[in-house]
Amino acid sequence: MKDAPEVVLGRCMSLVSPNGIKPMTEVDRKLILARADGIGDRALRVLALAWKPAVGIDPHDMNLVESDLVFAGLMGMMDPPRFAALEAIRFSKMAGISILKVWQIDYSKSNLEQIE
Repeated sequence: MKDAPEVVLGRCMSLVSPNGIKPMTEVDRKLILARADGIGDRALRVLALAWKPAVGIDPHDMNLVESDLVFAGLMGMMDPPRFAALEAIRFSKMAGISILKVWQIDYSKSNLEQIE
């Protein structure tokens, strides 16, 4: 599974460590989210990765497939703007619309606090 770190961590019960797979603690979750924030601070898109053995699992039962996962890691990737986005920004500016760029969403604050 790959998704936003918050989503993936919510479905993980364990993680890969140098000594093998171990149960995930709240401390582990906080450290992983802090690392994800650090990647995001470099203007990279952050994805978390997780897996589980598929033995004896109905692949069509998404609740079963995407639960009790093993956290595998984080990745940061450059997400370049698409040409259509650049064109939309240009047209917006021509129409007198101000452009606001938001790099990272902090879910602990309201949208208004983040804009100010």
